[in-house]
Amino acid sequence: MKRLSAVVIVVAVAATALAAWGLAAPSKPDAAPAGAIAKKKKLPPLPAAVRQRKQWIVGVKCDTPPFGYIDTNGRNAGYDVEIARWFARFAFGKASKVKFECVTTASRIPALDAKRVDIIIATISWFPDRAQQITFSLPYYAETGRLSRPASSRPRSSPSRAPPLPCWPSRTGAPTRSCTTRASCPTTCFAIRMCV
Repeated sequence: MKRLSAVVIVVAVAATALAAWGLAAPSKPDAAPAGAIAKKKKLPPLPAAVRQRKQWIVGVKCDTPPFGYIDTNGRNAGYDVEIARWFARFAFGKASKVKFECVTTASRIPALDAKRVDIIIATISWFPDRAQQITFSLPYYAETGRLSRPASSRPRSSPSRAPPLPCWPSRTGAPTRSCTTRASCPTTCFAIRMCV
């Protein structure tokens, strides 16, 4: 038993010495120093109006929790609101450099066209007709709608064919699948009209 204890102690000391030696070894000359932060990627330039104003004006929904709503303190809150705050952090270093403009489903694109907002972050889905009017980001949220019924009930009829698969823009902005109806494209993107 004493012999086994001695072997375990020797192995533990050797492992500790090797680990310490590996940590103390000099790094390669082309390697970044330990603890160094990776270099940030360069972001695209801000639109001139945003840069001059030093603040984003973002259209968000104010009645669609959890995406965008007014909290009990009267402030904008929700998932889309947090994404807008990240835009401000990246552009100006502070999450407070964003002004929120409440938009409805019907007023989103007109607000963008009238330049009342710089960007829409308000659960807007990609459709071919909309893609002719505005520029979409890559999707940041996707969902599929479902219908529910009691398990005891029977459907009155069955669909003649399966519903189409959802689609969204590719990196080039073209759809990855064709949409046959508006309901077949449930992906949410940013809506942007860039005037750089």
